[in-house]
Amino acid sequence: MKDKIPGYTDKYSTLKEFLGAKCFEYLKNNLGSERLSKLNDELEAVLQIIEKDPKREDKQKSLEGKLKNTFYDTLPEIEWAAYFGNKNISVIIEPYFPESGADLKVKVKDRWINFEITNRWLSKEQQELDVYSKEIDNRIEKIKSRFSIYVVFNESFSKEDLIPLIKTIKKRIADFKEKGILKPVTTYYFSSADSKDWYGFDGINDPEDLYTNPEKYPLSDIIHTAKAKIIFYPRDNLDYTSVHCIGPARIGFGDIDKINSKLLSRQFSSYT
Repeated sequence: MKDKIPGYTDKYSTLKEFLGAKCFEYLKNNLGSERLSKLNDELEAVLQIIEKDPKREDKQKSLEGKLKNTFYDTLPEIEWAAYFGNKNISVIIEPYFPESGADLKVKVKDRWINFEITNRWLSKEQQELDVYSKEIDNRIEKIKSRFSIYVVFNESFSKEDLIPLIKTIKKRIADFKEKGILKPVTTYYFSSADSKDWYGFDGINDPEDLYTNPEKYPLSDIIHTAKAKIIFYPRDNLDYTSVHCIGPARIGFGDIDKINSKLLSRQFSSYT
């Protein structure tokens, strides 16, 4: 059984148990509740399909690897597999990882058809996020600290903010070490000259009295204007700093409802 996360409802139980606490925290921070719930349902349907497969253990492990390492690329595969499964269409999931291969095999009129799912909607935004992530990793991960760091970019963040953001992270690591901070801290980056800290806040779970006692949390009124937030999670390992970067809201998801009729009509028209 994977680690449990207090404060979350059971509607995400499949995601939490399959991916573990750290990866689920990433998803919770990056996806809206509606999309997260949809992904949980899709994953549940996919795992039911895999459960009937003779190679289910290997395939579950491969799917877990794909979700943790190529998350955005794997989402459409899960969407389509769940779609076919919910339509009672025979489907075999082939989540090869790290090797490559067909994503799905779908049975139509006693014939198996290979499906290779291609993402064209990530493009510029995902490339931009990858550049930011690599640069931050290169400059931060070798620093010894007591924190794992999650950087969440908002749409207003630009490449001109990257170096100032890295300098802000380095300064906070040094400051927190000097102060002996052992609790989560969320730092909001507004500009090279303006960043503010919310001590004791993990960036995800709002304080219980946030709305009944708002004067206790003066940052809550302005955090939505930040270009990025940096979440520092304390940990025991001091050999390096793990850094995870999370994309801006504009990075979307493929709309399966808009494309399924065209794809299905093209793939299946000659067999029906």
